[in-house]
Amino acid sequence: MEIIDIHAHFLPLKFIEKAKKGETFGAHLKTKPDNGEKYMIFDNGDYHPCDAVFFDMEARKKEMDEQHIDLQGISIGPRLLYYDAPLSLAKDVAEVSNDAIYEIVKNDSQRFFGVGTVPLQNTAAAIEELRKIRYEYGFRSIQIGTEINGSSIADPALFPFYEEVQKLGMTIIIHPFFYGPQKFLEDYYLVNFIGNPMYTTIAAAHLIFSGILEKLPELKFVLCHGGGFLPYQIARFDHGYIERSESKKNIDKLPSYYFKKNFYFDTILHDPVRTRALVDLVGADKVLLGTDYPYDMADHDPYGTVRNLNLPEEDYIKIVNGNARKLFLGE
Repeated sequence: MEIIDIHAHFLPLKFIEKAKKGETFGAHLKTKPDNGEKYMIFDNGDYHPCDAVFFDMEARKKEMDEQHIDLQGISIGPRLLYYDAPLSLAKDVAEVSNDAIYEIVKNDSQRFFGVGTVPLQNTAAAIEELRKIRYEYGFRSIQIGTEINGSSIADPALFPFYEEVQKLGMTIIIHPFFYGPQKFLEDYYLVNFIGNPMYTTIAAAHLIFSGILEKLPELKFVLCHGGGFLPYQIARFDHGYIERSESKKNIDKLPSYYFKKNFYFDTILHDPVRTRALVDLVGADKVLLGTDYPYDMADHDPYGTVRNLNLPEEDYIKIVNGNARKLFLGE
């Protein structure tokens, strides 16, 4: 039985080559003088590692073998979402990224499947790219960020995009990506430790309370990093819905209804007790193995993570294989 990783990232080699030459994309390849490590600096000051495993699929497959990963979904590093860029640049980066993913999958479909990207700051452009990667490239999923240049992913302007996602039967991975200084999170890497799960929770809450999931009930979202704080605060949402009129503006069911129906979760919680609690809360049908490879916050032993949950074999199979096949491979 294949073990499938639905949450892993890469950098397109074409993007790196342009950055190395100092060409457009607003990114520049640099080398650390003390150890020779490569990294990317973006025009806004953002930093991104550029180790070989981000773009060298042969090097990646060796590490996949060590981690017992047979099949991996390939999505861009979130910094390449480029929602804060001019539309023309964002479209170029999305096309380069999707083309690169397609080539990887075409050349080695036994080890990789595609998770596409779209320039979500423009609904029409996002729909155009979505249709291309579904019809031409065969992708059944995309990755989006938790906000779009300071706007909610539940902005009404995006409704036609979500309509198209539902029509095409595609799955959306929501990955943390937010902008600007984050108060009280600048120190200690809290922008990742707290910011990532927090903004995932905010994005999911907006999807629930906006009414999008009421109008488009077949949408499917995978929330990274165990769903942020959402699985552990959903009862608070329900309580608030009962007590407060503000939360009833767009929905007529408890938030937990949409939580149970429309959301899925990866296993990246870094502790078997917490991960088992997630499975017990949402059910094995709603959890999928993910790694966040190859970042430093990745789960470096995903096989051990799931095996140590001590689940019935049928639940283990769902988490490492069956759920991914339904949501990402259309099987």
